[in-house]
Amino acid sequence: MILSPGHRLGPYEIVGPLAAGGMGEVYRARDTRLDRRVAIKILPPELASDADRLRRFEHEARAASSLNHPNILTIHDVGTTDSISYIAMELVEGKTLGELIARGPFGIKELLGVALQLADGLAAAHEAGILHRDLKPSNVMVTREGLVKLLDFGLAKPARPRRRGPTDSLAVTEPETPTLPGTILGTVGYMSPEQARGENMDFRSDQFSFGSILYEMATGRRAFSGKTDLDVLAAIVRDEPDPIGKVRPDFPAAVSWTIDRCLSKEPSGRFAATRDLARDLLVLRDHVSDLTTGVVRVRKRRRFAPRIAGAVILVAALAALFLLRGRSERRPAEASIRFSLEPPESTVFNFTSSSPAPPALSPDGKWLAFGAKDSQGSNHLWLRALRDLSVRPLPGTEGATFPFWSADSRFIGFFADGKVRKIDPLGGSPETICDAADGRGGTWSREGVILFAPDRNGPILKVPAAGGTPTPVTRLDAGKPGTVHRWPSFLPDGQHFLFFVRRPGERGPQQEIRLGSLGSEESRPILTSASNALYASPGYLFFIREGSLFSIRFDPARLQTSGTATPVVQQVQFQPYRWYGVFSVSESGLLLYQGGPVVENSELVWYDRSGGRLQAAFAPGTYAGLRLSPDGQRCAMEVRDDQTGRIDIWLGDLTRAVTSRLTSSQGISDSPVWSPDGKRIAFASNRTGVWKIYEVPARESGEPKILLDTPDDKTPTDWSPDGAILAFNSSGPGTNFVWDIRALTLSDHSVRSLIRSAFGDVSGRFSPDGRWLAFSSNETGREEVYVQELAQGSRRWRVSPGGGTQPVWRRDGRELYYLAGGDTLMAVAWEPRSSEVARATVLFKAGIPSSGSDIPLFDVSPDGQRFLVNTTLQHQASPPLTLVVNWRAESKL
Repeated sequence: MILSPGHRLGPYEIVGPLAAGGMGEVYRARDTRLDRRVAIKILPPELASDADRLRRFEHEARAASSLNHPNILTIHDVGTTDSISYIAMELVEGKTLGELIARGPFGIKELLGVALQLADGLAAAHEAGILHRDLKPSNVMVTREGLVKLLDFGLAKPARPRRRGPTDSLAVTEPETPTLPGTILGTVGYMSPEQARGENMDFRSDQFSFGSILYEMATGRRAFSGKTDLDVLAAIVRDEPDPIGKVRPDFPAAVSWTIDRCLSKEPSGRFAATRDLARDLLVLRDHVSDLTTGVVRVRKRRRFAPRIAGAVILVAALAALFLLRGRSERRPAEASIRFSLEPPESTVFNFTSSSPAPPALSPDGKWLAFGAKDSQGSNHLWLRALRDLSVRPLPGTEGATFPFWSADSRFIGFFADGKVRKIDPLGGSPETICDAADGRGGTWSREGVILFAPDRNGPILKVPAAGGTPTPVTRLDAGKPGTVHRWPSFLPDGQHFLFFVRRPGERGPQQEIRLGSLGSEESRPILTSASNALYASPGYLFFIREGSLFSIRFDPARLQTSGTATPVVQQVQFQPYRWYGVFSVSESGLLLYQGGPVVENSELVWYDRSGGRLQAAFAPGTYAGLRLSPDGQRCAMEVRDDQTGRIDIWLGDLTRAVTSRLTSSQGISDSPVWSPDGKRIAFASNRTGVWKIYEVPARESGEPKILLDTPDDKTPTDWSPDGAILAFNSSGPGTNFVWDIRALTLSDHSVRSLIRSAFGDVSGRFSPDGRWLAFSSNETGREEVYVQELAQGSRRWRVSPGGGTQPVWRRDGRELYYLAGGDTLMAVAWEPRSSEVARATVLFKAGIPSSGSDIPLFDVSPDGQRFLVNTTLQHQASPPLTLVVNWRAESKL
């Protein structure tokens, strides 16, 4: 059916045809009410009789109309006239991307300009929970002014987004319309492998299509081709496209890496969030003039001249060190030189917070890999060249933790998305080596063997650097649950290694460095330590005790220490939850560390609902989690000791602004939970080496009594309103633990599951009437807040479509609060009778420090009008790294 000029569809008058596609015909039209030009898309009658096509057509309108972004086509109206279904859309004048590609490959500047706009629009759609599923050049329009518009959401569907993207108002995503397994929707040539196979998809499928488009823009030819559609589908699933550098040698490698990552066959190899993809393209676009030279330079901040001078001095010092080492290994230079290294512009170091990536010097002393977090909270690995101080992010390393170098300094290993991965820092995409649920350190020998701790509970494993099945090289102590092995580090012979062990003991936990061997699972103790230990040539071990960096002589041939440990640096950053220090050494005589207090200082501050600061509750300190008493008059809080890293529960009287210690232990006591009558506090502690749940009176002194003692990690999260049940998080031991929410019945100490799934479910909080449980889960691939009725088999509601953690109920149960993006306080009205979920609204943004605790870093007054928030002191920033050239001279060792 072809509409003639003058034909009317409701208030729209057809002017002429524009285009036609499998999902409908498009006409130029005039809106007679507003006298504006529009585009009208209709579904032909022969397709309108197809219920599935009609359903998808109507879904396009619902999906696209929810989006409001300059790079996404605007939907004005939807209607039906004379059995013709139509959508009235913004009229865009220009050319499709397919028409522009037909002219030949794009210049790098033009390509990045289009790619960034397209990625920005696509990220906005994904953050709104919408997949496109038919991304291709003909669905992208470029105006004469260079504005990019993403068209045609005819195959779009709701999805569970992965990125935090809080806005002023967030709505819960509607249940998605299912696609039958094996059904292939999309356009051949731009499908993802999972789409070609008819499998379930998420936003990463659109990333693959996006990468196919960029490949075609860069080379002028399709990434995947064949004589038939089946040939093309087979190529998408099986084959890799020719490297862009082979087709176009002048093309910048940094941009090729980004495209290659989008084209990863496995979704896990693509970007963790499309917003991260857009950020990478923004960095590349802003440094387009440097890309042709292979260097991405970060703009210098203030004090430009002193930094340049420092770089020159550093280069000279390193050169002198290398010359001295070449002339005589026996006589080091007489003096040491120290330098400060600050994080890249607009970032902070990410060494001791969530997803930590502490710095790692390459063995040859030429490079430094480290983690940094940008203003949006995105974590990346960065690479700094120590000879000229140039620094750049490593594409494909979002969320990476605990980097470690290969012995030849050619590769960086790291942990991300439950995998051990490696990357060539000078070019290439990350490669997966094996699984590692929650990595705790790795090391890489000259023989190509990688040792790593796969999680917080398992033994040390070994795996070939080329990939394979890991096998254990250490044995956990039988009958001693709570023992941890982590932070392996090879010795020079490539056969022996050091690793950290923490085990329960009668007088408290024991912490030591042990010596292991690839030929046996047996090991022996070397020294006591609170952290990881590293070997430094020509014969020393570095480690942490009482918050300071120590060294001790070590004979790598006899595998023995000698003499006494000597302090090298007072107060080095240390993570007491994971038992590692922020320091690194190289074979070339470099020492790197981050000084300063153990944790960043903060204060507990009262805010009103608009974010207005009212007053600080207590003096500044090193606070972590907190919980208000039922009457709102007192506060239980975690307080860290800067010198020892120990954590205890303290009580604060909010009316008098005084505090007192409630617990005292040699380890960590955290996660306080008030009983409904305010007389008791339950908490978790590893004082004996195993995380147990204890109870202590909230006013009187007394020895804590054990409420629950089982082999798994446990953290109490809430007490039921009737006082009968204590909700707690639990993780099963082993390498494949999954956090779930359980209930301890206090009358008989029986345990049952409250929320159990294949996902990480944490932070369960009872509603005041005891009917509902709010909690956070990574079911969608990122943390979201849910509410579920406690009756068995009842459904759950997702209340944070933009991402969220740490739910807290108002005392009357009519409102729920949570954090979005890590530091934005959100509110959701809750109607218990109808269980309706209102739109989430932003209350205010607060500077909340990172914490290893699962309990909230904020709480709400009984009337819901004030919020007590753990707030980072404004003057706090990332302490700089200190690089010491010829550390032996400075420490007089």
